[in-house]
Amino acid sequence: MTRLTSRFVGVSLILFGLLLGLDRHWRTIPVGSPSTNLSIALDPLPAPNEQLSADQIVQLAMARWKEINDYRCTIQSTNKRSGTLEANTLDVVYKRPGLFRHAIVDGVSRGVILTYNGQTVHARPGGLLSVMTVEVDPRDARLVDGRGRPFFQTDWGSELEHLKQASKTGWLRREPDEKNDHTPCWVISVQPASSNEEIHRVWIDQQSRLLTRAVSARRGQTLRDARYSNVALNTSPADAEFSLIK
Repeated sequence: MTRLTSRFVGVSLILFGLLLGLDRHWRTIPVGSPSTNLSIALDPLPAPNEQLSADQIVQLAMARWKEINDYRCTIQSTNKRSGTLEANTLDVVYKRPGLFRHAIVDGVSRGVILTYNGQTVHARPGGLLSVMTVEVDPRDARLVDGRGRPFFQTDWGSELEHLKQASKTGWLRREPDEKNDHTPCWVISVQPASSNEEIHRVWIDQQSRLLTRAVSARRGQTLRDARYSNVALNTSPADAEFSLIK
C-alpha cells in the first residue's frame, strides 16, 4: 500500500507540475481554495500581439468590419491628381451595403458634397453654386482618388479587401508597430513584386481593430494618404442622408 501511495503521489506531482508549467498562452481558472493554487487549462488564447502574423491581423480587422453596419468619421485625405497632391478634410458617412456621403469641409474642394445611394452619384458644388445638385457619372475622373478608385469604393471593407487582393501579386508583411495619433497600431503592407506596382500600407488600431490610416505609393511617391478620426459606429443614419435630391 505504501508503494502504491508513493506512485500516486508521484504521478500527482507530475500532473501538478505540468499544470503549473502550461504555456502562458493558455487561459486558466483557479480551482479549490486560494491556498491550493491549482489551475485547470481551458481554451487557448490568441497569440500575443508580437506573434500575430500579417494575415492574422488582417483577419482580425475583417472580423471587426463584419460587426459594423455604418460609421461616421473625419478623413484627412491627400490624393495625387494631375501630378500634384491635393489635401482635403472630409466628413464621411457610410452605411451598408454601400451608401456614401462625402462632405468636403476644408481644402481645395471645400464645400463640395457627394452622395451615392447604391446606384447614382449626386454632387453639390461649393461656393455660389451650392444651391445646385447635379447627377454625375460614377466613372467621372473627378470622383476617383489617387489610385483611380471612385469615392464610393473606399470604405474600410474595400480597403481591407484591396489589401488582400493586392497580396496576390506581392507579399503581405507585418511592419514594426507604430502610433497613429497616439494610438498603438499594427502596420501591414503589401510589397509588390515589381517596382512599377503600388505599395499599400494600412494602420490598424490594436484595441478597436479599426482602420486608422491607409497609404498607397508608387516609386516613392504618395498616391493617396487617408487618416481616419472622430469615428462613430452604428448610429443608423437614414437612407435620405445619402441623397441630395429631396
